[in-house]
This record gives sequence, C-alpha cells and structure tokens, in this order.
Amino acid sequence: MAAVAPLEVLTYSSLYPNARQPRHGIFIQQRLRHLVADFPVRPRVVAPVPWFPFTGERFGEYGVFAAVPGAEELEGVPVRHPRYPVIPKVSWHVSPWLMYRATVDAVRRWHAERPIDVLDAHFFYPDGVAAVMIGRALGIPVCISARGSDITLMPEYALPRRWILWAAAAAQGLVTVAAALKERLVELGVADERVVVLRNGVDLQRFEPLPRAPLRAELGLEGRVLV
Repeated sequence: MAAVAPLEVLTYSSLYPNARQPRHGIFIQQRLRHLVADFPVRPRVVAPVPWFPFTGERFGEYGVFAAVPGAEELEGVPVRHPRYPVIPKVSWHVSPWLMYRATVDAVRRWHAERPIDVLDAHFFYPDGVAAVMIGRALGIPVCISARGSDITLMPEYALPRRWILWAAAAAQGLVTVAAALKERLVELGVADERVVVLRNGVDLQRFEPLPRAPLRAELGLEGRVLV
C-alpha cells in the first residue's frame, strides 16, 4: 500500500505561544500537537505579533512583543512571527486588513516552497478574517476556529460583525470549541450544518481527580473554594 502524503497544515493565529510568551494561547499549540500525533500532518505556523519599536519591561506587553523572535522552532514546528501595526483603541476596526497585509507574503513564501493544503485559523476576528483574505489571494482552503469573545463580543460591533459574517461565508470549514458558540454563529446567520463543535480536550496525564479531604487538609482549605 502506498504511503499517504502528509497534509500540509499552516496554523494561523496571533495567540500561538512564542519564546517570550510560552503559555500564550497554549491551547492552540496543544490541539496542533495532538493533530500531528494522530494524523499524517506536516505543520507550520504563522503567528503575527503587534509591531513595537522598543523592548523592555517599562513598555509592558508591547515591550514583550518587540522581543519575540521573527522566526523560531517550537516542539519541532517551524514558526514565523510577522509584525503587524496596532494602534490601541483605533486600528481594531481595520485590524484584519492590517494583519493580512503584514502576513500574506510570509504565507506566500511558504506556499511556494511547499504547497499548503489548508489554513487552520484560530480566533475569528481579526485572525480568521485575515486568513480568509490570504486564502482567497493564494487559493488555499481555510478553516476557522471560534474560541470565545471573538463570537460572543465582537459581533456586537457593526463592522467586525460584517467582517465575521463575510469570513464565515467564504471559509471552507467552521469550528467552535463549545455548542453555545455554534448557537451564536447560527444566530448571526451562519447555516447550522456548516459549523462543527470540537471542544478543547483535557490532558489526563496532567489533570486527574484526587481525594478531596486529604488535599484540603494538606493545603489548609476550609469552606468553599473556587480555583
């Protein structure tokens, strides 16, 4: 039997971890890790980072963004971090276009080097919208995963709602991590049969239930405790 050629998957998300933010959007890295483990997939990642000219703690999160390397390898996966312009409280209305303009060339180069079979975009706005723009420009199918406030909050604003509905109509695949998010997309006008619910998993090697009473005594906990 002939070997199955691996699926060339390009994960596209500004939430993907990086060397300076190793826990940033770790749930996306985890899903990609399990996808690669379970299926013949060859992954690459484009994770846009806001542009900022100066590094240093005094600049807060923007100083951290400035220190993120332009390219790196995480768990054997090549990752590129193109910079896109961000003006707080102003540019978010056009951020999909800004992200598209800043990242399309990076995707184009990788596509020319080894053709991409699917763009796996996470977070609907602005990332998913920008990914659809890239997919249309380069002829690559796009799957968008909705993860929370991108669907519960962003559609409350008229322009982001139009962008989101445009991207949903143009994408080849739509995923939500909860049934409630699927219901919200359907409320916005997306056909029910186009949306697949794929919930975030739990690493049972890391998280498992343990006897409560001994642990509460060990930690000195009394009354109700919320973690």
